[in-house]
Amino acid sequence: MNQILLQYCTYKDFFKVLPILETYSNIFDFQEKRIIIQEASKALDEAFEANTLYIATSEGQVVGFLGGRRNRNNPFRLDLFCMVVKRGYDGQGIGTQMFTHACLDLAKHGFTEIYAKLKSTYPPHTKKFYQKLGFKQTFDEEFTGASSDDTAMVLKLNKVDLPKQLIVD
Repeated sequence: MNQILLQYCTYKDFFKVLPILETYSNIFDFQEKRIIIQEASKALDEAFEANTLYIATSEGQVVGFLGGRRNRNNPFRLDLFCMVVKRGYDGQGIGTQMFTHACLDLAKHGFTEIYAKLKSTYPPHTKKFYQKLGFKQTFDEEFTGASSDDTAMVLKLNKVDLPKQLIVD
């Protein structure tokens, strides 16, 4: 496995993420890709507070992306809108590394929870991956317009709920 570098995503970097999203056309439809681009743009505009977009690179190439935005009603909650690893790099722990890095960074910036909406169209292993990271299913009235098969999940960023690999003293 090549060495993976985890860092904040910038405007310049985000355009390198778009081809990764394209390869997931069977998961992300046109509307969802448009929403991801809009949310990333807003998050980049708000980055003076805390950057909430992360990329993983290998040999100068973007191989993973994690993006979230501060919730409008709860400034301590990050609403995760995308976590994806480039095909061919999946199964190597890159998603877990990106997520771990992001959690530690987000906690430093005052975030106490991460919220994710998992659509029923996502592959079955997606929900298992989030559960492995410590996410728990939640019921949230903000999760509107979703199919009854969609799932809302939350991870509390405190030592009680964080998986052991995320705890740093």
